Amino acid sequence: MQKYAVVIDFDGTITCDDMGLAVITEFGAPGWEEGIEKYRSGEFNSMELHRWEVGFLPAARAKEMRERAADEAEIRPGLRELVEYAAANEIPVEIASSGWSFYIRAILKRQGFGEIPFTSASANFDGGEFATYGLSPGATRCEINGICKCDRVRPRQEAGTTVIYVGDGLSDFCVAAQSDVVFARRSLAQHCRRAGIAFTPFEDFFDVLDGIRRLVEAEG
Repeated sequence: MQKYAVVIDFDGTITCDDMGLAVITEFGAPGWEEGIEKYRSGEFNSMELHRWEVGFLPAARAKEMRERAADEAEIRPGLRELVEYAAANEIPVEIASSGWSFYIRAILKRQGFGEIPFTSASANFDGGEFATYGLSPGATRCEINGICKCDRVRPRQEAGTTVIYVGDGLSDFCVAAQSDVVFARRSLAQHCRRAGIAFTPFEDFFDVLDGIRRLVEAEG
């Protein structure tokens, strides 16, 4: 039985910036911004916003979008050290993201993290002028966030594993309540305080690594 497992959000957590937002801002066809207004007004939830935005991604520029995301993404410091520690201690690490797989895969490959498994939404570019919304293999649908991050946590817990979640935003609210150990920043940290969810704040993955190392050593 695996004692621990780590599940990590991608945009704003692994990357310093929201790369999905960066992609749609640079490449989105006119009209995509209306989805942001609907989201801010409460007319759209996260899933509805992402389904709206993907319809403004031009299929003809898919390669350019992947390459630009891979070129511009900045990885939060300490991720490599965390992944190496986890591997040495037989702690599985995976990514759960409501972002799109085409840029997540490109960024991970460029940064040398192509071996980290992930589930996410997907933008499918083979059906017409603009992309269509879907899910990556292994992802399950959530009517609020697009993908169900809790489904990446519950099966491990049922097998007796302590699940550590690392995140920063709105799509992490539900899974934070489900997880055994939470590392949070930005709006997720604010939510955890309001909801009474125990968490450890972090700025980079060195903070997360220190916390996990202390947890492992205390119970080892």
